[in-house]
Amino acid sequence: MRINEWCRVAHDLAVKKGWHEGPPRDTGTLLMLMVSELAEAMEEDRKGNPPIYQMRRKNYSEPMVTTPHDADFHGLAAIHNNPDLPIPKPEGLAVELADCVIRIFDFCGAHKIDLESAIALKHKYNETRPHRHGGKKY
Repeated sequence: MRINEWCRVAHDLAVKKGWHEGPPRDTGTLLMLMVSELAEAMEEDRKGNPPIYQMRRKNYSEPMVTTPHDADFHGLAAIHNNPDLPIPKPEGLAVELADCVIRIFDFCGAHKIDLESAIALKHKYNETRPHRHGGKKY
């Protein structure tokens, strides 16, 4: 999918799951919810957890490392298609980054923002900037 399609899909799911019921939330609150996902990503990194893992299905207390290359990771599709099996919640830095992107996509979908064009425009501008522009050290 292209970026704007992800924005539409993320927003449609958020609506379906009830996250847009009631009075609209202000932009500042929605931006801080994006930031909170980044804070959760930082905490996952500080704990030294793998980028993607799940809690073991038996007792949900031990991390079970899964990556896109693991059989367990690919097995999630089979679990998802069987309503009798619980789906282990993915955790980790990569998952929290995904949560942030999903919130951004939802926001852009709700506000009809052409994020794909904005990214392309900003990238093209960044290509013109000098090395470590603006005198910033980090």
